[in-house]
Amino acid sequence: MNILSLVMQYFGPVILNKIAGSLGVNSTLAQKAIAAAAPVILAGILNRTTQPGGAKVLSDTIAKQDPGLLGRLGELVGTGKQSGVVEQGSSALGGLLGNSALGSLAGALSKQVGLGVGASNTLLGLMSPAVLGTLGKEQKSAGLDAAGLANLLAGQKKNITDAIPADFAKLLAGTGLLDAVQSPSIDAASKTVASAGSARPAASVTTAAASGPARPPGQGPVTTPVPHHHHFSWGPWLVLIAGAAALWWSVFGERLVQPHPTASIPAVVQPSTTLATTPAVPPVLASTEVGKQLVGLLGEIRASISGVRDGATAQTALPRVQDVAGKLEKLNGQAAQLNPEARRALATVVASQAGPIRASITGVLAIPGVSAVLKPALDQVLGRLEGLAKA
Repeated sequence: MNILSLVMQYFGPVILNKIAGSLGVNSTLAQKAIAAAAPVILAGILNRTTQPGGAKVLSDTIAKQDPGLLGRLGELVGTGKQSGVVEQGSSALGGLLGNSALGSLAGALSKQVGLGVGASNTLLGLMSPAVLGTLGKEQKSAGLDAAGLANLLAGQKKNITDAIPADFAKLLAGTGLLDAVQSPSIDAASKTVASAGSARPAASVTTAAASGPARPPGQGPVTTPVPHHHHFSWGPWLVLIAGAAALWWSVFGERLVQPHPTASIPAVVQPSTTLATTPAVPPVLASTEVGKQLVGLLGEIRASISGVRDGATAQTALPRVQDVAGKLEKLNGQAAQLNPEARRALATVVASQAGPIRASITGVLAIPGVSAVLKPALDQVLGRLEGLAKA
């Protein structure tokens, strides 16, 4: 289960277009803003649950939400009731994240995607029902108390972290929103090195001088060199070495024991190695409008995901994937008008391609940062392919 993906599924093409229209921006910009903000909201809520009483605050906040709002959200966006949704959502998020942190998130989101601060605040308020509603559904279905819900959210840390763009995380530095998902290992190691570096092997000269020969009466001070090496202490230096080793391992060690994530991406997303070759269309189907569109549309599926390598390229691919999903929906309607023989031929052709396409999509969604952006649209693609594969 991926909580972030469950949240993002509520922002499909229809509601996305409504949100974009209400904000006065295009749907691509709105989608980019939602994909950037959603994991940060979850990170901030997770951070709240790590504080004393925070888990109960989250559970109580969810309990106060309108349970039917999530299902009606699409009907309310862009209407006169939208302002009420925004006000309630902003109030709930402000109580969880802190009003100051929520304002910082809106400001950072404005810089990240080019959305106005006012529009960013509105968007965050509209996103609140999807985030809190999803958490509420999972809490109820699993029968979780406040602590159980906090543990469920803590288990999502990697999914949340992977979905936050690095440049966006920099804009949020110091807000506290990402404290629960950012690893403190490097900072801790740095502090260890710094503290170790300040511990110097002092006082050895004084000790050596004190233990030297006494001055005979009337003679000047003894000038015998002080044997510093007799009193050298390894302790502080061992601490320094250990700290430096910890810092090195936190930065480079994981790279030595884990394969680099990009190494497997080409095999996942290149259509030539993961998708079936262009299928032959039987004459009974080729003579129909559906048959003429089918091969080209299968090629569009391949092309829409072929360049996906990370969250940023997923954002670029999203409009094209959504367009493919729309065309598949239209093709399903046309397929229903085919005669039985042509319909069976269509099902056979699509079935031969559905398996490789599903495998390729699964691999693409496994790339860090991609699932939160593309999963809802790609799920629609797969669902509509399955519809076409049924005779």
